[in-house]
Amino acid sequence: MTKFRCTGGDCEDTCCASWGVEVSTSAAERIEAAVGTEQTQKMIAFYDERHRTPERCGRIKMPPNKTCTMLNAQGMCSLQMAHGEAVLPKTCVSYPRSLSTDGDTQELGGFMSCPEVARLILLADGDPLESVDQPLPDMRMNSDQTIDREGAYFELRREVSVALAELGRGRPLADRLWLLARLAAVSVAHFNRSTADPATIREYLAAHADEGYQDALLADLPAASRPAFDEAFLDALLPLAEPIGRYVKPRARVQAARFAVVDEGLDAGRARWPAIEAELSGALDNYIRYHFLSRWYTESSDLGSHVENLLLKLALLRMLLRTAPEPPAEALVLAAYGVDRMVEHDAWRFQCRARVRRVGGSYFEQLADWIRF
Repeated sequence: MTKFRCTGGDCEDTCCASWGVEVSTSAAERIEAAVGTEQTQKMIAFYDERHRTPERCGRIKMPPNKTCTMLNAQGMCSLQMAHGEAVLPKTCVSYPRSLSTDGDTQELGGFMSCPEVARLILLADGDPLESVDQPLPDMRMNSDQTIDREGAYFELRREVSVALAELGRGRPLADRLWLLARLAAVSVAHFNRSTADPATIREYLAAHADEGYQDALLADLPAASRPAFDEAFLDALLPLAEPIGRYVKPRARVQAARFAVVDEGLDAGRARWPAIEAELSGALDNYIRYHFLSRWYTESSDLGSHVENLLLKLALLRMLLRTAPEPPAEALVLAAYGVDRMVEHDAWRFQCRARVRRVGGSYFEQLADWIRF
């Protein structure tokens, strides 16, 4: 985030649309002082008195086009342009930055649902996920995580995050994801917020880091996908394949990709994937590492849930890349930010998982097909 600069009106898909931005009482008062009561009523949908808190008294209204009423024709915030950043709600000021508090340490990261953050993470020279010690920017920010709980799960946060980010690194993408899936499945009973024994976690991590043990696990990876899961996955995409409502541009890409897959068949896309993976190997590595080095630890109830979410994202991401008209690097940025919006900020992932699981088969069969989709 040391290199992040908002691109404003040049952004491919503004964050001033589709989001549910809540407003604090103090922010509402600042806005009212700046634009008057009538304009404030048009801008903010205030909650009933029974449901108000000092931090959440209402939310920014999104008319039928799902775009903030303060966004002008140039893609810029007219409220900020007229009255400055100080009048804005905290979310508008801080996004796409994410602030985590770990004891006495504060960590600043970014949400990949922002196209510019996705570009910086996926296409950067060097290591975009390197931790840099420096003062935080002087701005009001939401605190997304507070990691100050006792117990092995939180004590081992950094150690575990790095181990997972490095697991299987250098192997083909499907192999790497299979190793993560197997680790998540066998460790779920020990790797959750009630974890009390750090030795057990370390044993699992050490075993899965051993190359011989990895080779044995990879021998279990099915050689081919199951057509029934392919069909179930395409069926699960139907709720996302209409470019209406929230996240219009990402949904339009899913619709186009799904049409292309249905027309040409999945095998044609699979045949193109090895060349795409080779060209984007560094960027895909950054994508996986981002999911373990930034934000995940207190977002997920256990490792299994987080890995399953990552597999779902990558299945959708690869379908978008295999059918995209743009060059792979450009297509990756457009696909990655859209996938994050749809999977992280929408309940669709639960619908998808439920639809695929109806096909039957074991948990591992399902994961294996997502890996090879």
